[in-house]
Amino acid sequence: MLTFYTEDSNILSLLAALLMSVFLIRQLRTGRPLPACAVQLKFMSTCGLTLTFLVVVTILAPAMGGGLSGYRLMLLEGSMLFNHLLSPLLTLLTFLLLDPGSLPSVWSVPLAIIPTLIYAAITLTLNITRQLDGPYPFLRVYQQAWWMSALWCLLILGGAAVIAVFLRIFRNHRVRS
Repeated sequence: MLTFYTEDSNILSLLAALLMSVFLIRQLRTGRPLPACAVQLKFMSTCGLTLTFLVVVTILAPAMGGGLSGYRLMLLEGSMLFNHLLSPLLTLLTFLLLDPGSLPSVWSVPLAIIPTLIYAAITLTLNITRQLDGPYPFLRVYQQAWWMSALWCLLILGGAAVIAVFLRIFRNHRVRS
């Protein structure tokens, strides 16, 4: 189950939503502000699920036979509907439009990509040592040139950082407005 980044991101999102719910209820009852760790965890999970959604839409669905069939398979069938579409969109919408508070720390962006870095380090190591194949095409280090693996790492990790920067900017702009 932990082989897929999608599953890991959804589990992190569940934990973040539960934690946020507890502290939002406390905030309603006592007026105490949300702890920074709860807001940061929600930010981390939102970044992970947004990355999941964008990788599915831009890389995985087009690779699944082209046309609309890949998108239907990756976004609408079975658990994919929840893992790749509904959970990412609901998490993103609640984070950007409903959750109170801003992300004041400049460290919120580097912290947000830690789950992606951990996943990349573990799965790449397992692929290099031939204990795991994939699970995504861009992680299959022995089925592509070494520089393609490096390029994919830069693209995915860089994309995760860009997502975090834009989500932080949008969230902070909305909260201050």
